[in-house]
Amino acid sequence: LEVGRMPTAEEDRAHFGAWVITSSPLILGYDLRSDAVARRVWRTITDRDVLRVNQDWAGHPGTKVAESPGRGGWKVEVWAKPLSDGAFAVFVINDNSPYLDGGVD
Repeated sequence: LEVGRMPTAEEDRAHFGAWVITSSPLILGYDLRSDAVARRVWRTITDRDVLRVNQDWAGHPGTKVAESPGRGGWKVEVWAKPLSDGAFAVFVINDNSPYLDGGVD
C-alpha cells in the first residue's frame, strides 16, 4: 500500500480505493514521521465509510465489472464489491488525463 508515496493526493486516494474495494489488508507504508504526508493522506486513510467497505465481507472481494478505452490508450475501470447488506460498493478509476467528468447512477 503506497498511500503517501504517490506524486499527488488524488493518486494516493485512487491507490487506497483499489486496495479497499479488493478487501486487501490496509497497512500504511509511508514515513509516519512526516507531518506533511500525514496531513495529505489523513482524510483518505481515516474515512469511516471507505474503511467499512474494506472490512465488510459478503464472501467475495471486489472485481472489475467494466472497462472502457479512453483517450491515448488510457482507460476507465469500474469495480464492484458485494456488501453484507445486499448492496454493492463501486469503485471507478479513471486512468485518463486530464480529469474525466462523469457519474455513476
